[in-house]
Amino acid sequence: MLPSRLLRFEVADGFVEPRWLDVRHVRLARRLLERYRALEGSTLNEFEIALENSNEALDTDTRLLSGLRRVIEESIELSIPDDPTPRALRERLFVLAARSRTLNVEESLTRASEEFAIPPDEIGERLYGDLRTNRRVHASGLPTPTAVVRRYHLRLVQGLLLHAERLRVDLRGCVRASYRIAKLQGLIVTARPDSDLDLCLEISGPASLLKRTRKYGYALAKFLCACVSADRYRLEARLLLGGERARLLLTECDALAPDVSADRDDEFDSKLEKRFHSDFLRLNSDWEILREANLIAYGAHVAIPDFTLRHRTRTDRIVDLEIVGFWTHDYLSRKLEIYGKVSKEGTRPLILCVADRLVCDSESRELGADVIRFSTRVPVEQVLRRLEELA
Repeated sequence: MLPSRLLRFEVADGFVEPRWLDVRHVRLARRLLERYRALEGSTLNEFEIALENSNEALDTDTRLLSGLRRVIEESIELSIPDDPTPRALRERLFVLAARSRTLNVEESLTRASEEFAIPPDEIGERLYGDLRTNRRVHASGLPTPTAVVRRYHLRLVQGLLLHAERLRVDLRGCVRASYRIAKLQGLIVTARPDSDLDLCLEISGPASLLKRTRKYGYALAKFLCACVSADRYRLEARLLLGGERARLLLTECDALAPDVSADRDDEFDSKLEKRFHSDFLRLNSDWEILREANLIAYGAHVAIPDFTLRHRTRTDRIVDLEIVGFWTHDYLSRKLEIYGKVSKEGTRPLILCVADRLVCDSESRELGADVIRFSTRVPVEQVLRRLEELA
């Protein structure tokens, strides 16, 4: 995403209007890409100096240039010398110097040059080639000028959403994938049916939280890539910009291009889920574990728990389990209240596993018997004990 200092937008009548690029900026992106290709193989330090000098010649908005550069540089790679690596070369030089106190720097470099069959004038250059400024730039996988502009638009919106207090996203198509990615990223999200499209997601924004706002903002940025993959979508965000509130409205007509398709066929969405699944299987218990096997509808809300746990012999004993990412105490209280009402109506109970390190407020409150708190790994033995109690 673009940082706040590079965001280009206007506010009119309480609405945020991003400053979209047009065909003129495609030509500007092409000129920038030509400069990047011309600097192939330079050190990063040489690369930065040359680009700064060329930026002055382009004579355009410096925020726009910096934003386009950030987008382009997502595709460049930095390499360090190998055979030998800079570290191996330094270690050998230290050994040579330690063996003979009379050996000066030039003689040490000459001996190392002979041992590694490297020209003497390259030894000094290779010696600290692993420092970031000395790494070599490779720009062979650069995007097209049009792709640069489309990706810039996405990064601009992601940067704006870092200032969001709340979002509402209405979707048609990619519904399951979008909801899964929202949960994978740990967003504080509530889902419910939509009267016009397929699903409505209401999401807390980074500006509404007291803690971990930057990390949460990056999670929201990743979710946006899934959202814009939908056949139809309408995103409305309430932003807090410079102490003033304004609304941002986006639809599929804004042609925001995702980085990758949001459709996923992976067996697991995260390492945490995969680890819990394998840990639970190792218990060799009387419970089988199924992934995303249940869609729960309760009133105006819908949910897809991460796992469904079913007793192998008493198959009417079924419990859903959800692993919660970012959270606040009010968010968990609302979720528990809703599931509590569903449970009383005969629907199966739910266990929430909550990561303490991802709490986004400063309260200290009891969370209830059906909440299992953990640090980095879901405690499967505790989950099993809770299952037996519920059964």
